[in-house]
Amino acid sequence: MLRETSYWENIVLKLDSLLIYKKIADDRVLTSFRRLCLMLAVEADVRDSHRGLYEFLSLLASRAEELSLMGEIFRKYLHYLYLTDVNAFSMACESRTLTSSASIAKLALKDVQILKFLSEVDIANIIESFGDDEEIESYWPAQIKENPYLDRIMEAGAAEAKLSMLQWYYELIGCGDFAEHKMYGVDDSGEIYAIRESDPVVFSDLIGCEYQKELLRSNTEAFLAKMQANNMLLTGSRGTGKSSCIKALVNQYHDRGLRLIEMDKEQAHLMPKVLEQLKGRGKSFIIFIDDLSFDDYEVKFKYLKKIMEGGAAVKPQNVLFCATSNRRHIIQEKWSDREGDELHAMDSMNEKLSLSDRFGLSITFPKPNPQEYTGIVVELARRMGIDIPEDELRKKALEWELSQKEMSGRSARQFIARLAWEMKNLHV
Repeated sequence: MLRETSYWENIVLKLDSLLIYKKIADDRVLTSFRRLCLMLAVEADVRDSHRGLYEFLSLLASRAEELSLMGEIFRKYLHYLYLTDVNAFSMACESRTLTSSASIAKLALKDVQILKFLSEVDIANIIESFGDDEEIESYWPAQIKENPYLDRIMEAGAAEAKLSMLQWYYELIGCGDFAEHKMYGVDDSGEIYAIRESDPVVFSDLIGCEYQKELLRSNTEAFLAKMQANNMLLTGSRGTGKSSCIKALVNQYHDRGLRLIEMDKEQAHLMPKVLEQLKGRGKSFIIFIDDLSFDDYEVKFKYLKKIMEGGAAVKPQNVLFCATSNRRHIIQEKWSDREGDELHAMDSMNEKLSLSDRFGLSITFPKPNPQEYTGIVVELARRMGIDIPEDELRKKALEWELSQKEMSGRSARQFIARLAWEMKNLHV
């Protein structure tokens, strides 16, 4: 039997009473659930209520698939919303600025008590009351992906225990998208968005450049320890591993709160808005601009230079700039810059060097020589299980390099991928 009318009204009242976690009530699934409760409260036409029920179940099942939720998915989804919500309480926990006497913690506790109440709603009973038998509360998604943090918070019984677990999670992992993902992009309006499938590259995938890797690690360790760290400029030929090293860096230090924000040089004017979104967060961010270079007639580099050092938009302490470039000094230089009177030539050169000077740590990634290049190929072949005599493998690699006009780690990986495919077809 369905509960009495006042029960459904009470659920709506609870949802409307959220203070700190107010945004949760605007979630599509909970908005649909709220409409269903209103229908049940006023004993609406059974066809309308039935339609409302299945609208809610459809949205719930869709989110369960997206998030790989299993079992009591309504209860799990409620806890997921609390776990990922960005609000004044979760932000204070993430940045570790919450004091034990803070009023916001008491308000958050009231909202967690509402979570506990909503978690006890028997969805299966609602379904059965319409004569249906959907197994929505013993759900099994197509793709199983365990979330141990979610399970631990669900297991906490009392509201006080749940709040303590949420605080622990926000401090350790963070809140919102910055808790769930490693790498992010910036849209045309300056809003940061998560890159759901980011590059999983790790340092062990990148053969060679050990000295460069160590410089990157050392500077990043200082940054994460909140000590003096330098903006980083990685220069060198195409395909030498500059961008991959930065992504490997984030993958290595993600558990310590490091995140990557990738921007394009054309988005330099959006930097103040991006920095505003990062200010006050409890995570550390590398703003990464790949293939940074400007022609001599462009003025965007002046804007970026002001942002990086002492401009109107001050760089937060939790932000570090990193760029890769095929040009050592980023700005295109011409012989005409060196011509004319000595003072003018010096001013022109200094202006063009000024942006690269803002990067305190400059790391060069040299193009490998033939011995180093073929050495990378041999190691990649070993990892791929390609069984070819080493002399023959090195010879084939050099032949490939002549056709590709590039001797680099990237070219070596492309050669091995091609070779693996040819050998597979040979044995079909």
